[in-house]
Amino acid sequence: MTILSLPTADKIRGIVQEWVDSKQINVGLGLPEYDDRIDLWRVSLLAPHNGKVPVGEVRVHGQRIVFLSDLQLIKQNIHNTSQIKTRRSSQEIAFRPIPSQLILGDAIDVLSGYPPGTAQLVLTSPPYFNAKPECFACRDYESYLDFLREIFEGCYYVLSEGRLLVVNTSPVLVKRPNRNASSKRLPVPYDLHGILTQKCYVENSCMIPSEDNLNAKQ
Repeated sequence: MTILSLPTADKIRGIVQEWVDSKQINVGLGLPEYDDRIDLWRVSLLAPHNGKVPVGEVRVHGQRIVFLSDLQLIKQNIHNTSQIKTRRSSQEIAFRPIPSQLILGDAIDVLSGYPPGTAQLVLTSPPYFNAKPECFACRDYESYLDFLREIFEGCYYVLSEGRLLVVNTSPVLVKRPNRNASSKRLPVPYDLHGILTQKCYVENSCMIPSEDNLNAKQ
């Protein structure tokens, strides 16, 4: 039985750090990873401004460096990532002081009077199309979508740049008029998705059906 003796991760880091110092490269070191398929250690070189973006790699066999990324390419990658960081950090987010309020009223009226670009999150669960006519009713499905379109235009107006709109909704089953007729399923989430993307909302969503939504609202 052969026992393989490997250098420690700290030893590998020391070898790579010595090489980095000799080349006067301003980088951080990632966690050394041993690849037993080719008997090599891999150590990522990380951008200095945040320690997360890889800009190159060094491979070590035993106690000797056997492969490294092109030195000029490493320096170029460091420069490129630092430029990206500088541009992003220069865009500071300013929050307007808005007092905490509980507002009871029509959403369209409230949104029209709300200061633009001040909301950090809009979380809403719109009324289901004619699911409870005694509480909310539209004369037809298109009128319902037009109503929600106006609401979401108001939400877009009050949201700060890059903030989130979260919508909880579900398909709706329209009751059949008699036993000989079939019921109709209205794809509310998909129609709302079209409305939101037309309004320049950037898609970053996942439609997750819950147990309640597996059976459409009636």
